[in-house]
Amino acid sequence: MIPKWLHTLLLDSGSKRLERDLWNHRITGNMLEISSVPRFERDPEHYRMAVIRIGQFLQSIDCKAAQEGLQPMIQSFPHLEQPHLVAVVRFFSSQEDTGPEQNRLEVSEPSINDPVLLMRSIASHYGLVLQPVPEPVHKLDSKRSGYPDTMDLFTEKDLSGHNQPLGPVHLLCSMNDNPFIWLKTGFWMERSYSFHHLFKDGSTPLVTERISIADRSRFGSLCGSCRFAQAAVLG
Repeated sequence: MIPKWLHTLLLDSGSKRLERDLWNHRITGNMLEISSVPRFERDPEHYRMAVIRIGQFLQSIDCKAAQEGLQPMIQSFPHLEQPHLVAVVRFFSSQEDTGPEQNRLEVSEPSINDPVLLMRSIASHYGLVLQPVPEPVHKLDSKRSGYPDTMDLFTEKDLSGHNQPLGPVHLLCSMNDNPFIWLKTGFWMERSYSFHHLFKDGSTPLVTERISIADRSRFGSLCGSCRFAQAAVLG
């Protein structure tokens, strides 16, 4: 049976943050199907953003279910050859066996006092790496240094709404660049977002995940042993 709080989450997902114009849902019995909007499936950038937003919504379901003592079974199978259906969530009563318990993320007290440290810990939980960009890269002319300028990833609108002094940039890095990685990027974003209320005023980092295909590879040169940059964090 679908829990009542899921309908509230679906209503809340209409916020601009989760871009509901990119994805759809359908409820059948105890199952929730989540899919990308068909017209975006042949648009790589919009499809990636749809998968990231779906990842964020799936993470919000997982967090709420944990609070309610439930463990829904979440199956994700995005595939570039068959991109429409991204995930299925099945809900069971507390008496039913849903399979092995998922590995819940434990957050230590010290990391709560350091937003970037917390985000790095969350990234590691999902098999991603939050990699600091070498400090000289920020201070050198990118043409002279041979490095791409990480500040180019942030728009003027992003920066104008950011009240903190411009600090170091971190890149969320991955070995691959595919829909499963984009889902994990969404998981990471939403889990990080869920801790924002714990941060001091003005200490929330600026995050952008709107990185083009070319830039994900280009900025991957700053990702150490990884190959692709999925998001950038300005602390």
